[in-house]
Amino acid sequence: DPELTLTLPLKPTLQGGVDIFCHLLEPYITAENPAPLTDGIIETALRLVATFLPRVSADLSDIESRTQLSWASTIACSDFISLGGGDGALTLHGIEHAVSGFYDIAHGDGLAALLPAWMEYTCPVRRHRFARLGENVFGQTGGIGAVIQWLGDIGMGLKLRELGIEDSRIQSMAECAVKTAPWLNKHPLPLDCGTIAAIYRQSW
Repeated sequence: DPELTLTLPLKPTLQGGVDIFCHLLEPYITAENPAPLTDGIIETALRLVATFLPRVSADLSDIESRTQLSWASTIACSDFISLGGGDGALTLHGIEHAVSGFYDIAHGDGLAALLPAWMEYTCPVRRHRFARLGENVFGQTGGIGAVIQWLGDIGMGLKLRELGIEDSRIQSMAECAVKTAPWLNKHPLPLDCGTIAAIYRQSW
């Protein structure tokens, strides 16, 4: 019921919106065998978040925008996005969980801070997927740039240091991520301690 979200303040609304976006984006990008139906469902839901999260941030009482975000959340957090084939894994989630496990920060803030570096690391083997993201979701070339611009526009262009993350704990967090997220081996490029630590440092 989207009316239940009307009293949600701006910051958790944005944090939740980024989480919805990442639940959709991660399998879309990491999929080894994307399928037309799956792509269509995910792209539609991504467009909903990209369009309506800025609108609701400008007017927290905008029930239409909250309704569309609620639909996107329902789809993103269900197996519906795997109908028709396709695969993929929530590997950004896997490396973020360690950050919000070590520190008392919102999951959505951690995702927002890590997303640009995760995309740039993944791009060499998923360039075609990021191009499709830019064209079909944002209506422009360059999916990575479009996402980074969108994060900035909604006030979620964050850095780990701004969230209080200490550089001295990066290696420990990377080791924790490897131990606690075994699905990281489904990423199209290696996500071992070294590469995860590099993503953390790039996000710092």
